Amino acid sequence: MAEPKKNLQLLSSLAGWAIVTAGCCAALTHTTSACIAGTNPERPQRPEYSRNVCHQAIRMVGVKIVTVHSPLRTPKRPSDQTCHHTVLDPYVLKTLIHDIAESTAEHIVLVAVSSSIAVVIGVGLGILGTRHKALRNVSISVANVLQTIPSLALFGFLLPIPFIGGIGKHTAILCLVLYSLLPILRNTVVGISGVDAPLREAAVAMGMTDRQLLQMVELPLAAPTILAGVRIALVTNIGTAVIAAIIGGGGLGVLIFRGVESLDTLLILAGAVPAALMALIADGAMSYLEKKVAVR
Repeated sequence: MAEPKKNLQLLSSLAGWAIVTAGCCAALTHTTSACIAGTNPERPQRPEYSRNVCHQAIRMVGVKIVTVHSPLRTPKRPSDQTCHHTVLDPYVLKTLIHDIAESTAEHIVLVAVSSSIAVVIGVGLGILGTRHKALRNVSISVANVLQTIPSLALFGFLLPIPFIGGIGKHTAILCLVLYSLLPILRNTVVGISGVDAPLREAAVAMGMTDRQLLQMVELPLAAPTILAGVRIALVTNIGTAVIAAIIGGGGLGVLIFRGVESLDTLLILAGAVPAALMALIADGAMSYLEKKVAVR
């Protein structure tokens, strides 16, 4: 009776070792395939893949083993390895500085040309609006409508228009002029209309013509208010000119949109920081000029 019992225990032990051996062979097979897949660049795997497969196979047969870390490591991408070297490359920095200088010059030209045209049109319409009420109402209403249109939509509206639309700097300058009219026009009307009536009457009593009244009384007194409108339009123009890069206007917006497309923070800052500094400098200069004119 004892001998059959020993044989039964022997058979149970052999069956258990067979199950363990089969599980280890399965784990070894899966581990080998995981290693081959991990070295294949077309099927990249995580470093923990082979270890997890081995654990799953061993848990199937109910055997506990000591965890052995796989020597596999995920190779770094070439972009990760060369990213820091690219930033410190003198040639890349030199090229970036050249691009910043060129884009800043284009941005200044866009802002200067469009702001000058907007000042001429805005101040001229404002002066005429103080003499003709109907023209004042129409011009301010049109400028208000143009100001409510988003800048990006305004650029898109002018693209299909023949002769004045299309891709290029001329469309960008036209959009910037239209977008800068309202503060200049409104402040010109408010400044000239705000001149005291007794001063006008005294000038007329002295025999001044309407042109002399405008040049010697109204414009000098309204100059601080007009310059405040020009300052607002100039600062707004610097920020809006960034979007002109979408329609081929150039400027610092080229660097910003290029950085957004490539997820390059350095390029985004290379376009955004000079634009912000330009706006701060323009605001400070116009504020100083406004105070000097007000004191005089």
